[in-house]
Amino acid sequence: MGQPAIGPNRSIDQDRVPEPTTSLTRLDLAHQIRQSHHNAIWEEQKHFTWLISIILSAQLIVFVGAKLSPSQRIALIIVSSVVGVLFAITGFRVQRIEGIYFYNANIIYDEAHRAVFQTTEPPYRRASANKTLPGLIASIFTNRSGVRDHFQFLFLTFIAVFVATAIYSCIAL
Repeated sequence: MGQPAIGPNRSIDQDRVPEPTTSLTRLDLAHQIRQSHHNAIWEEQKHFTWLISIILSAQLIVFVGAKLSPSQRIALIIVSSVVGVLFAITGFRVQRIEGIYFYNANIIYDEAHRAVFQTTEPPYRRASANKTLPGLIASIFTNRSGVRDHFQFLFLTFIAVFVATAIYSCIAL
């Protein structure tokens, strides 16, 4: 009873060198977690862009093909633009948050990698999880951006397109 409580994965002797199988197990687990976040980023990019593309297509149908009165068209365009803006903002935020999770998982993976392969250089890692908004926009036009940066910029572009569509429908229709 006089001993401190420790969990099943904790050792009383914290200073001892980890066993190779333990280090390999941690590396494998860290890799699986990192891969899970990487896959989640791709799935989110895919699904949000599909959803937004459907909304934009529906707006185009309303603009050119639907037999509606001008007030009905304006209402549908404005409502779909608001929904589109909300989905684009959500997609942008989800990408940035999942990017933070991936970045943190990558740090843990790097530590586990160094524990197993002490003589090799750790994999490349960005300085921060996300670029600032001005840095993100600048990176797109200066060829210093990655795929995730392009998707984040795409979500910002969708926001601008939906706002412009709503304004145009109010003026032109």
